[in-house]
Amino acid sequence: MNNLFRDLAYGVRQLLRRPGFSATAIASLALGIGLNTTLFSVVNGVLFRGGAIAQPEQLVEIYSGIGKDYPQLTTSYPDYLDLRDGVTALSGITASSYVRGILTIGTRSALVTGEVVSDDYFGVLGVSLPLGRTFRPEENVSPGGHPVAVLSHGLWQQRFGGREAVVGETLKLSGLEYTVIGVAPPAFSGTIPGIPTEFWTPLMMVDNLQFSGIQATTMEEPGKTRIERRSQRWLFVKGRLAPGSTVEQARAQAETIYSRLRTDYPDANKDVTVDVVPATSIRFHPMLDGYVRAASAGLLAAVGLVLLISCANVANLLLARGASRRREFAVRAAIGASRWRIVSQLLSEGLVLALAGGALGVVATWWAGQLLTGLGTDVFPIPLQFDFSLDRSVLVFALGVSMVTAVVFGLAPAWSSSRPELVPGLKDAADGSNPRGATLRNALVVGQLSLSLILLVGGALLGRGLLTAQNTQLGFDPRPIAALAFNLQMNGYDVDRASAFQDRAFEALRAMPGVVAVSTTTRLPLSPDVNM
Repeated sequence: MNNLFRDLAYGVRQLLRRPGFSATAIASLALGIGLNTTLFSVVNGVLFRGGAIAQPEQLVEIYSGIGKDYPQLTTSYPDYLDLRDGVTALSGITASSYVRGILTIGTRSALVTGEVVSDDYFGVLGVSLPLGRTFRPEENVSPGGHPVAVLSHGLWQQRFGGREAVVGETLKLSGLEYTVIGVAPPAFSGTIPGIPTEFWTPLMMVDNLQFSGIQATTMEEPGKTRIERRSQRWLFVKGRLAPGSTVEQARAQAETIYSRLRTDYPDANKDVTVDVVPATSIRFHPMLDGYVRAASAGLLAAVGLVLLISCANVANLLLARGASRRREFAVRAAIGASRWRIVSQLLSEGLVLALAGGALGVVATWWAGQLLTGLGTDVFPIPLQFDFSLDRSVLVFALGVSMVTAVVFGLAPAWSSSRPELVPGLKDAADGSNPRGATLRNALVVGQLSLSLILLVGGALLGRGLLTAQNTQLGFDPRPIAALAFNLQMNGYDVDRASAFQDRAFEALRAMPGVVAVSTTTRLPLSPDVNM
């Protein structure tokens, strides 16, 4: 250990003597390590960063499926009740769905994203509220009967100033007054990463808000509400394993229940299946996770090539510097220094470079994380937000990459320079250059060019693919079309007032210069909500 510290100190002195070389090498490494660490922080935020859910390994996801093409969809409310009452391998089962509402404070309104949830939602997830209480069973019995809400920590801070007295106050959501009963902890923003939930209300309030999510319908059931329709599947269902129970037991019990439902309700549940999977194996949704993981792996591989190019560049610099230090190495060897002693010294110098580059890379990652975390998106009708800030996983990754990088770019030059030819080296003669070093430098240059060519070709193919996707024929020309999204129900309109408003709006729009046609639709083509 003492030798290591002495080698590191000597390496620092050597690098300070040649600031130009050191700055060039550190900048090259900072670029490669910084890119890799930044992308890892993004992948970590999207795929791995945990939340406030207690003991997530005990949770399961329960999906209803329709045929082989859609094996993992959402569940209807009546089917959820059968699961809740019949799967004894689970100590609790909760259901939820995403909704949107218009939050009105004074004269200002804003579109907010929330969830309608069963009364045991926070209990099953193991989330404790730092302020107020969770929902009670009687608040989820009658449709529209209990307008109460739990606020997210972010909404509480941004819209209500973080006042503890907010519990018991009322707020207006989509024209209806709700009583605030609690505030969620800062680390909990819902169950799907990236989609921040700003409020929670009982399931029975769903018809007072705008549904937003995955929905599948197997038959028409006129005269029934969303809560009553067994054929309308719109709920995400999660359960917590009872002590001593397994996922296989929960799956077997759920399959028994669905077998009975297919017999009892052949019209609504004829081809409906059930799937129970560990919640830790699902990040977003089974239909989406594979694509996200594949894209993340591809991006990590691409920036990994950038790091290899940086390593090859620094290795070449070290080989050139080693040639100028052949007299030093020859003297060390002549007075008894072993080859391993010289290699360890040179590796220590490389480690100093890698740690300095890694430190700059972490600073760049922190800056990029602050920038990316604050970015929103206008692609989806609901906000997307991930936390890309530095955490222990990112710092450990940066340290690991720096250590590996030090070995990758430092070992070959160290090994090549550690066996000098003593007589020419001691004389510092011109013919004392190492032919093995020249061969290695040539190989590194070829490697750099090859990796750069791979990145260039890959980038060109990706660009061409994006252009092809952008020019895909949609079946209609979207350029002269303008879309206006509104929901009158969310603004407190009943059916009669909404129809009258729509008629007046149509007349005004048709009278505008340049407008040739006006139409309405419940869902635009290529919109993100899944409805079947």
